[in-house]
Amino acid sequence: MAHELQAMEEQLKTLYGAAMELAAAEPPVLVDLSDRSPRARVQPSALGVEEAQDVQIKPVQPKQPLRKKATASVTAEPARPRQRLSANDQKVLAYLKQVLDRRSWKPLTQVAIADGAGIPKGSVGLALRRVIDAGMVREGQKGNFRLG
Repeated sequence: MAHELQAMEEQLKTLYGAAMELAAAEPPVLVDLSDRSPRARVQPSALGVEEAQDVQIKPVQPKQPLRKKATASVTAEPARPRQRLSANDQKVLAYLKQVLDRRSWKPLTQVAIADGAGIPKGSVGLALRRVIDAGMVREGQKGNFRLG
């Protein structure tokens, strides 16, 4: 057993010696390229000496302009497609006709509209948007409405 330990110690000594030699070796240093053109590439040669090569610049092809989709002529006010109002939309419109007029703006919350129209609070936003888009109600500053 003593012979095995001695053999292991010898192997460790050789390993430590090799590690010390590697640690003592000088690390590679990057070459300063400031004196070369900014578009040069450095490639190592077979002899370990670096050679500089100029980069070739390819011509840029012009981009094709994007085709614009055909659009209808712009009028003062875009035509609104008439859509059928859902049952919730009709309930909201009926409630708003009771509380609003055409001359003055009135502040209303969605909760108040939901309670007055008798519909779920989560359905008020979409119903109100559809009634406004149909042109039956106008929205002023946030939360202010009047009949259209």
